[in-house]
Amino acid sequence: MTQQGVLLDQDQFCCSVCLDLLKEPVVIPCGHSYCRSCIEGYWDQDDQDIYSCPQCKQTFTPRPTLRKNNMLAEVVEKLKKTGLQAAPPALFYAGPGDVACDFCTGTRKQKALMSCLVCLVSYCETHLQPHYESPGFKKHTLVKATTQLQEKICSHHDKLLEVYCRTDQQCICYQCVMDEHKGHDTVSAAAERTEKQSQLGMSQQKVQQRVQEREKVLKELQQAVESLKRSSNAAVEDSESIFTELIHSMERRRSEVKELIRAQEKAEVSRAKGLLEQLEQEIAELRRRADKLEQLSHTEDHIHFLQSYQSLSSPSVSSDLPSIVVFPLQYFEDVSKSVSELREKVEDLLKGEWTKISIIGMADRNNHSSQMGLRRRRAEEEKRSCCSLSELKKVPKCYVELDPLSFSRTHTVLIDVNELCHKMTLKAQPGQHVWNRDFVKMPCSPESHIKTGSLTSSEAGLWEVVSKQLVSLAKKTTASVGDVEKAIKKYNPKYENQWSFDALHTFVQEAPKEENYYTSVFPKIAELASRLPHYIKKAIPLLQRGQTHSITLSQSQIACLLANAFYCTFPHRNSPNPRAEYNNYPTINFNSLFGKWSERKREKLRAILHYFHTVTDQATRPIGLVTFERRYISDRDMPNWRSCKETVPKLHVTSADCIEEQGTGMLQVDFACNMIGGGVLGSGLVQEEILFLMNPELIVSRLFTERLGDNECLFITGSQQFSQYSGYSDSFKWKGPHRDNIERDEWQRLHRQIVAMDALHFRHQREQYNMRQVTRELNKAYCGFKAGDNTHPDLLPDIVRAFNGDPKLKALIQLMAAARAQRGVAVFTLKNFSLERELQNMHHLLVTHRTTVGKLYELLDDYCDVIQLAHTHVDLFDWIRNTLEHSSQL
Repeated sequence: MTQQGVLLDQDQFCCSVCLDLLKEPVVIPCGHSYCRSCIEGYWDQDDQDIYSCPQCKQTFTPRPTLRKNNMLAEVVEKLKKTGLQAAPPALFYAGPGDVACDFCTGTRKQKALMSCLVCLVSYCETHLQPHYESPGFKKHTLVKATTQLQEKICSHHDKLLEVYCRTDQQCICYQCVMDEHKGHDTVSAAAERTEKQSQLGMSQQKVQQRVQEREKVLKELQQAVESLKRSSNAAVEDSESIFTELIHSMERRRSEVKELIRAQEKAEVSRAKGLLEQLEQEIAELRRRADKLEQLSHTEDHIHFLQSYQSLSSPSVSSDLPSIVVFPLQYFEDVSKSVSELREKVEDLLKGEWTKISIIGMADRNNHSSQMGLRRRRAEEEKRSCCSLSELKKVPKCYVELDPLSFSRTHTVLIDVNELCHKMTLKAQPGQHVWNRDFVKMPCSPESHIKTGSLTSSEAGLWEVVSKQLVSLAKKTTASVGDVEKAIKKYNPKYENQWSFDALHTFVQEAPKEENYYTSVFPKIAELASRLPHYIKKAIPLLQRGQTHSITLSQSQIACLLANAFYCTFPHRNSPNPRAEYNNYPTINFNSLFGKWSERKREKLRAILHYFHTVTDQATRPIGLVTFERRYISDRDMPNWRSCKETVPKLHVTSADCIEEQGTGMLQVDFACNMIGGGVLGSGLVQEEILFLMNPELIVSRLFTERLGDNECLFITGSQQFSQYSGYSDSFKWKGPHRDNIERDEWQRLHRQIVAMDALHFRHQREQYNMRQVTRELNKAYCGFKAGDNTHPDLLPDIVRAFNGDPKLKALIQLMAAARAQRGVAVFTLKNFSLERELQNMHHLLVTHRTTVGKLYELLDDYCDVIQLAHTHVDLFDWIRNTLEHSSQL
């Protein structure tokens, strides 16, 4: 048997799930065989109780009983004993740069051969077979394997992009032709490619001509620079030689003056020493005479006294003091004064000569000097074009009174409006839960069930099981992490062996005593979660793609929903299967936060449990409302950026890093993940996750917000900040409680507004310099900045930490979108002083040249062309400055 035959025969004994030799092979009703663990794991991922074959897709209900294929097991064992290769040859494994098969589940995936534009999945040769053999896949479109499948699919209709709209200059699907682009000038993508291909040649010639012109100027400039360097080097050498001689001369003069002073000092000190010795001798003699006189005054012998007195009373030392003349200090002062005058004369001489040197070179560089002077004056004025933070609009100063809170077709209110308006009390709005794809499926819904036995198919109401566990926990004074884990797994039996609680265990064990209130707060969270039917009586709509809709609910309702998320009660929200019902929504249950311990998880849990500690305390429980609004703007309502006549708006730039404090009252821009909240319940810990941890009420948006589209964003009005922090990413630290003293509006919402909009994430920075990407970011920013209510505060974007983007390009995009939306902008560069100065300079340049948004869009278009052809990076701000100054001289 040839090697090729061996491999072919062996493939018949490989599991199509793990792509390895069958282990404990079992057969299913359709006749296909799999490893027991592989097929059980595949079926465990399905929440719909409908089970299918991974190869032929035949479905079975109920779940088939698996029987071991004894004959196949014996053949596999014999095959193993032959020593033949058990896995596909390395040639078929995906390596660096290859597209991996999305269906392979082994440790190494096979290389994908084709990608399906309907399934949006790439397949290896093995998993591709159903597309060739099954009639259900006949209409699927296969292309060569690619990692850019999503770019070929319409984001609105999930159909293949096959048409080009010349009106809006973008690729669309056939459904778009009948909807948003109806009546537009459209052609097939192939036809437009043919026309653009011919234009590309002209563009290439134009670019090449520009390159040649600039290369010529570059060469001339390089030659001038080299000549300048040679001349300056010669001048430096001459001046160094002259100044060295001058310094040596000054050194000699300094030594002479020093020697003169020291000689005079020596002579005067020598004379003073002689006088010192004479005075010391006379003092000693006088002290001896004083002692004898003291003794004589005490003698009783009158004769001895009279005889001695005569000799002692006459002084032996002259009464005249010696002439003491020390060389006057004024002499040295006169020397210092003379040297100082000499220094001033030398400096005056040098200044005079330097002026002559400057005048000599002035004629040759007069034009250059005037430009330098202009730049210096500009540098002094550049900050003046920016404004102070106090000049920007903030709420409540720019606030207009609200209309009374009410329901509408596009606004769902979950509290009783009449109770709020007449009694100022917050009660749940009466209603009923709805169990379909347009509403949140609640654990307390009558339609929510759970299997009660592994051997039987009996079911019970999910809330009956959940509430029993929660009430039991709520009765405890303290509860351990083990109690929490046991309760959660009781009504999530499918994940009993999958979910880990090691992070929560470690967190509580390592918490300092003065902070460890956590075991006492677990029962309080359970008690809050158990009151879900009391707090939420009306169905919560899903904020779905392509729709503008708002949800207003109380902070107590949010706390109850998050308590249920903490105890992982929400059904149908746990499956990682890409075909799961809620695969297009973020996760909401907290199970991912409880496992895989890390320092990041510790700080996250401190923030989350502080929030629950606050909202479960009657004295600190918040009483207000929060509104979540998904806003959608259609393509036809987006600006034509090339024709925009607005000029750049007000800008305040500071290197300070206290965004949350100084930005109060402004619209805070959260560069979010399209799955709102990003990795807040996992390991992510950058701008968006930090914002959600400081304002945990934002996390509830993950319950009902579908993945954001290109023309959509999410506004949150009224969320409360509960914590303070320091650091970023791995350096992030929870710093303690925060007291939020912001005023509330008529709807009892805090005057805090956040807009979450997903910026594109660039794996390589060069990818962003593409006008399709720039236009997408402009449209996204405009959607977030466009005023849609009675408030019109200015903006607070974080351009520094936005998904590997160029902060300079981000800044211009935000300025352009803000100008169109008629808002000012405040930028905090987070201690990046260089970026602060560059933004101020660029804003001043755009203001002084009266640059419109349309003109700036054209500049970015030209810049993107330059970047695509350049071998090295060209700074955006430098390029714009040079281009504008060059055009102003023409």
